[in-house]
Amino acid sequence: IGKGGAGIVYRVVLGSGKVVAVKQIWNDPAAAATNNSWEMSASTAAMLAGTRRSASVRSREFEAEVTTLSSIRHINVVKLYCSITSEDASLLVYEHLPNGSLWDRLHAETGGKLGVLGWETRHEIAVGAARGLEYLHHGWDRPILHRDVKSSNILLDECFKPRIADFGLAKMLYPAGGGDSSAHVMAGSYGYIAP
Repeated sequence: IGKGGAGIVYRVVLGSGKVVAVKQIWNDPAAAATNNSWEMSASTAAMLAGTRRSASVRSREFEAEVTTLSSIRHINVVKLYCSITSEDASLLVYEHLPNGSLWDRLHAETGGKLGVLGWETRHEIAVGAARGLEYLHHGWDRPILHRDVKSSNILLDECFKPRIADFGLAKMLYPAGGGDSSAHVMAGSYGYIAP
């Protein structure tokens, strides 16, 4: 389906015929450099192999995504079915959203393979994404900051209903004096971070 900074996402058809999306995250950067189907330069592979911090960051992002998504149930947030961890890789199994990302749709050429979204559909997507964010921020006792909301992290189902995805940088907020106090750390994608 695609790839990002944390791994590759595959479309998988189960024996029952159900389609799911599987995000593969390599635990060892050297393994990622040799096993991914996308090309990586030798200098990048060497750089990744030499940094323990990258593996540590990937592990924290994986744990954050599993912890966050396993407790969320909202129509506008992607569903995580299960997670699987082995020595060399971790897998996240999600619902499959056949219409790809909002970014893909907004940047599609007129008459192209993906088609163009009408204004009413765009409005419904914006409202749905806002409802998902409202739920994350105010819908339960531990607010969640996504910290990387952008059009490529808003996925669309068969009816173009939006689902917020990619919780690798998410942060749960805890009451004063308890839990994680690092919510002030800046994270996100350049061009999408709040000023």
